[in-house]
Amino acid sequence: MTPQWTRSPPSLGVALALGLLIVAGYYGIERPGLRITGGVLAGVLVVLTVLYCYGDALLLSAFEDGGGENVASSPRYAVVRYARPVLLGTDTVVRYVRARRSLLTYESDTAIACFMDERSYAGAKWFLDRASVTDGSVHITAQDGASWDVRFDPRALRPDNPVDQCTKAPDFAGD
Repeated sequence: MTPQWTRSPPSLGVALALGLLIVAGYYGIERPGLRITGGVLAGVLVVLTVLYCYGDALLLSAFEDGGGENVASSPRYAVVRYARPVLLGTDTVVRYVRARRSLLTYESDTAIACFMDERSYAGAKWFLDRASVTDGSVHITAQDGASWDVRFDPRALRPDNPVDQCTKAPDFAGD
């Protein structure tokens, strides 16, 4: 999960190129009517680009995973919790495996487990109780006592058998 503000949006480059084109066009056009028309069109494009950049940043902040706290760890691996917003429904809580390798940490691109947020009132079967991690597997227990051993590839950190307690869970907020 890359934090939102560390990425450079491609629309910023478009806005810069547009600004340079506006300046070049303004000073390159000699007829006043054409210069005014070009300036107005360029101004409209600048406003639309700024609105696009703002809307993109606003949507990313509203629908991007939030959190990133450790829920279980071993000397080499950690299980990290993220809250994932769901449009017209209750948020879900996903877990990823994170590996510590020297000074860097790497995170899986596939969720190891997905459970419902406890605000959904779905029931103990759909909520996580605890998790523990060893070298190559994560032991997950739901609040109703059901448990799973999820194996993952130690190099790619992808789970072999991820737990999905989100897809079939009752969601009273989404109904």
